[in-house]
Amino acid sequence: MKNIKLTIGIPTWNRRKYLERLVDNTLNQIKKFNFNDIEILISDNASDDGTFELYKKKYAKEKKIRYHRNKINLKCKGNILKIIEKARGEFIWFLGDDDLIIKDKLPQIMNLISERKKIFLLNSISKDGKSFSFYKGLKEGSYNISINDSMFKRYLTSMGLLSNIIIPATYSKKIIKKYPKFSDIWPHLHIAILASIENNINFYLFNHAITDNTKNNNLVYTNIDHLKIFVEGYYDLIDTIEKQTGKNLSKLKYSGVSIEVFGESYIATTFSGNYRENMLYVFKLNKKVHSIKILFLSIPFIIPRFIRKFLFFITCVITRNKSLYDNKKESMQTYINSKSIRSVTSPDNYNQE
Repeated sequence: MKNIKLTIGIPTWNRRKYLERLVDNTLNQIKKFNFNDIEILISDNASDDGTFELYKKKYAKEKKIRYHRNKINLKCKGNILKIIEKARGEFIWFLGDDDLIIKDKLPQIMNLISERKKIFLLNSISKDGKSFSFYKGLKEGSYNISINDSMFKRYLTSMGLLSNIIIPATYSKKIIKKYPKFSDIWPHLHIAILASIENNINFYLFNHAITDNTKNNNLVYTNIDHLKIFVEGYYDLIDTIEKQTGKNLSKLKYSGVSIEVFGESYIATTFSGNYRENMLYVFKLNKKVHSIKILFLSIPFIIPRFIRKFLFFITCVITRNKSLYDNKKESMQTYINSKSIRSVTSPDNYNQE
């Protein structure tokens, strides 16, 4: 295919069942709307569950699908960088292999990227048939990281979700050639921020739900493991970008870390306890970030769990988001019962070993 507008990049590792569902879903929409300028690029991170056999048997003859298999597991970062390297499209949309594109929503993405030369952020997802926005207070439109930090203070950590970001391929390829180091946890977000700073590209926030993760049963909140990914990983991400660009992004760094300490750790401990472990982690983290605000936000940990659980439930009811409460409760119970971690948040599995 020539003149590819969009590469739908799917990093995968031992998720054959979910991958097949996503590829079928995506391919059906591409054919239904006769998109000749979209390619599906599967980057298999050395799966041993029959992923290659699935491709060979079912998709090898599909001209709109390309398949790459890493000889060894490159972990999350390496697999995402491989997609950028192999992509032929003008834009790259990373799709988690356990997500789905909502029926007949692909044209919205194509219309969006055809109109603007920006980095696109998808602020909403669908869960159980309902649209859920990460931050309802943010209006759809353009945001510039260098002059408008308010958007990033509130939203940046949620951009770590793999399917929420669409990046211009040309800028991305230049970035990975220029910089040798990227975040092990959020390389796609790292590249997007660098591309924005280096090339003065605005981010465009899109508030309509395009993807659905209703059937993703692997999303679990796991206290310290989760905190290390979302809190410490976020801090290291912004810290690295500061060193690479020479820009002061302290407002993003401390506000984002504070949000995650309060939000993610609060939710996790609400359903599982482990106060001592979490508090020790927060104090340890504070030695690194030196923020009194973080210690202040950790105060809710001393409130008895049944009270925090009740307050969180009331908050969800008031915001008409009771499904969020049920989802957190079910996810944590799944973790408690299994005592194992399959995937924390990214369908590319940060725990790829």
